[in-house]
Amino acid sequence: SRYLVLPQGAPLALAAWTLCTWLVDVFEVSPYLAITSAEKRCGKTTLLDLLSFVVREPLATANISEAALFRAVQELRPTLLIDEAQHLRERSERSAALHDLLAAGHVRGRPAYRIARAGDGFRLERYEAFGFKAIALVGEPTDILADRSIRIRMHRRAPHEPVTRFRRLHVKSETLELRKRLESWALVNEARVREAYLGADPPDWLNDRAADNWAALWAVVEVADPTRL
Repeated sequence: SRYLVLPQGAPLALAAWTLCTWLVDVFEVSPYLAITSAEKRCGKTTLLDLLSFVVREPLATANISEAALFRAVQELRPTLLIDEAQHLRERSERSAALHDLLAAGHVRGRPAYRIARAGDGFRLERYEAFGFKAIALVGEPTDILADRSIRIRMHRRAPHEPVTRFRRLHVKSETLELRKRLESWALVNEARVREAYLGADPPDWLNDRAADNWAALWAVVEVADPTRL
């Protein structure tokens, strides 16, 4: 909230989601972040930049080939950071492939499949797509992605809402120690978070999919700061 004007409750949700990325092996469902706004210049890219300094194994998708992306997701299990994701509503070959990866990666054990050329023929390749992913876009995500996401709705900052200017080198330096603390916390508390996750009991007013999405955040907050629940 130092660098962005965020909706009520969003700072806690973002902090919990960030911690979840360091505990990816604990969860069976990885809720995505859908960072949306009705217009441009609302801070979505700044939020992705900020997340890139604090999440586990960040990977931006802007300058990566489709083949490299699928291999990176399987081998590195990164936290994907996808900007300008309104293009996922298109049906270009790249957009369709990325959308398929996101659709498959929400639940552990549901791989994505691709056809790859092998000599004069083709072969079927299987990729484990599970992991945490943040998407930023103007407008609404597809129904498939919205159903898998926790929404952060941004708005353009008003003159009476001052923030600190986001300077990458300064923020990178500022968050170096924080990254170490996040990793250390995750290592020390992994067993407790797993226990809390197995016993997570989100509110009854959440539907089953929303409860699955919030369970990971619920478990992290229960261990880190139970007074928040």
